[in-house]
Formats: sequence, C-alpha cells, structure tokens
Amino acid sequence: MNMLNLMAQLPDPSYQKDTHLSNAQLLAGIIGYSGFFLAISYWRFKHKRV
Repeated sequence: MNMLNLMAQLPDPSYQKDTHLSNAQLLAGIIGYSGFFLAISYWRFKHKRV
C-alpha cells in the first residue's frame, strides 16, 4: 500500500518518515509492480483460447 503514497510524498517530504521509503524507492516499486503485472496479463491473455 506504500506505493499509493507517491503522489502525496512528492510535494511533502515529511511523508517519508511514515512510509520509510524515498521517492526513488517508491517510483522503482511502482514501475516494478506495474511491469510485473503487465507481463503476467500479457502472457495470460496471449495463451487464452478464444
């Protein structure tokens, strides 16, 4: 759930003490999770029989 805090943390760095993650770490996590789920979705629908 920390990934949702990026937009709140960017303008207000005091959120970092609550999330315990830097802006770069949050951004890397969002990109990583998005890529992971996009890859799984692509693979799943590619192999689905229609």
